[in-house]
Amino acid sequence: MSLARKILSLDDDSPDLESVLESKSARSLLTVRDSTDTNGSPNRSPLVRLLSLLKRRPILSIRVFCWRRKLRDSPPIIAEELASAITMASRARNPLLAHKYFNIYKSLVNGRPFLFNVLMTAYMYNGDVEETFLLFYKLQRLTEYGPDTVSYNILLSLCSYRRLVQEMESVFYEMEIYGIPPSIKTYHILIRGYLRSGMWEQMESIFGSLKKPNTSTHLLMLRGYALAGKLEKMERMYELVKREVHTRGRSLIWAMISAYYKVGGESSRRKIIELVKLVGGEEHLYFPNLHMVLISVYSEEGLIDEVRRIFDALNRNMVIGSHRVMTYENNSCFLF
Repeated sequence: MSLARKILSLDDDSPDLESVLESKSARSLLTVRDSTDTNGSPNRSPLVRLLSLLKRRPILSIRVFCWRRKLRDSPPIIAEELASAITMASRARNPLLAHKYFNIYKSLVNGRPFLFNVLMTAYMYNGDVEETFLLFYKLQRLTEYGPDTVSYNILLSLCSYRRLVQEMESVFYEMEIYGIPPSIKTYHILIRGYLRSGMWEQMESIFGSLKKPNTSTHLLMLRGYALAGKLEKMERMYELVKREVHTRGRSLIWAMISAYYKVGGESSRRKIIELVKLVGGEEHLYFPNLHMVLISVYSEEGLIDEVRRIFDALNRNMVIGSHRVMTYENNSCFLF
């Protein structure tokens, strides 16, 4: 969408945004209502599509929404557009604005529990435990629909991230009482909660209760077993997801290296060396504390050239870092 490219070329506070939006092409695009696509399914509004393209620039997205909602002689804001605006306010770390939009369009909120979920996600994203639970309880009181699996997953995610294990377990128990079906994401959230809290038995118990674990489940358990130092189980899980770990699981490789290093021994050192080869380049040398692990491992294996390579890489990194600081200090005189 060329309009998105034009907007993305602007600074967040650029005064030129309004002139871009006031162009004839932009106005006609953002005020049209698509009915259905070629398959007969409802289309997303052009505004929703535009905001999705601007999601990395939430301030700009909010400014676009503010312009659109004040536009005269245009179709009223619909629920999906409101959901996008609340999400953008959340990304901008402005839960008060998200709450304001939610209240302004109360007529849209009624009968649409997914909008409660969007605002709950905004509160969760910004770490507001109290407001997340209060909105959940408000949704519970609306007996005509009430919370769904997504609503409970939001609460579970908040508790999991905050290591509120008892609260997390209470929320999951409530799901069982009210017959809310858990999703695979529900179990992943529980596993993460126990993993973060170092509760390995509970983590394994949830994993064992899953009838159809998927790749994401196995990647989670690989990390859990690595942190728990359960090498045999870690290695079995690694065999199941080796390809995924090699392509996008760099942090999992670090976790496995740390697990082997804690155990020690010649076999562990050999496995560490093999894992490092999967990463390639010198980026791994700057991972927190990993260079110290590798220096120790390479020294014990007598790989002096590898030790020297690490020191050379670290020296280059320190020189580059110092150069950046000096450049900033030398140029800063022009700022005053």
